[in-house]
Amino acid sequence: MSHRDLLSHLTTTSTSSDDIAHALLALNLRTIPFCSSTLTAALHRLAECDEGTVKTMRREIEAATYSEGWTTHSLAQMTKIDSFLKETMRLDGLNAITMQRITVAPYTFLDGTRIPEGTQLGVACSPVHLDASKYPSPNIFDPFRFVSGVGPRYNLTTASPDFLAWGLGYGACPGRFFAGAVMKLLLAHLVLLYDVRCEEGTEGKLPKIKWIGVHGAPYLKSSVLLRKRL
Repeated sequence: MSHRDLLSHLTTTSTSSDDIAHALLALNLRTIPFCSSTLTAALHRLAECDEGTVKTMRREIEAATYSEGWTTHSLAQMTKIDSFLKETMRLDGLNAITMQRITVAPYTFLDGTRIPEGTQLGVACSPVHLDASKYPSPNIFDPFRFVSGVGPRYNLTTASPDFLAWGLGYGACPGRFFAGAVMKLLLAHLVLLYDVRCEEGTEGKLPKIKWIGVHGAPYLKSSVLLRKRL
């Protein structure tokens, strides 16, 4: 039997309510930190942006929500918000390695490289995301890179060989569409309703990611200033 959503799958395959609760807690533990950490990085990037960039995003949000309010369709029209988040994930991604697998049988590549059974494998994200042949000026944060024709024209949630934050292929993150919508919604509200600035003396000093193995986390002692717009 196929299922259209995770909850339907769990209610028909789990043997107890405890199993369902444990599965949902494990899912939350994986997804909530990713969204919150990505938005933290986006806030720091937003605080560094010039007024022209912010005004451009505000005009886009106002135009998208003018006729129908905050809907999935209006979110889809916010291509600059989409691009801003994707560029944040490209430069401030919190997974050094994606598509992690364990070989179930030995394999030998054409160049003679042999991978034994039980070997842990993964694909490094940064060499792809900082590849100048894919992204001109790859170390520069370009908030509209993905709508200006400078880089690949992919949506935030598109998993591709040029953008590995979501994984790739059959094993790509199945929750990326929901996560992408949540992050776009929150960032759009922040851009529209607040002025965001760096603390005095911290301009141009983005907080460094704290790495624990191959997983990163934002520096929790850094701050930005928010002021509600009149």
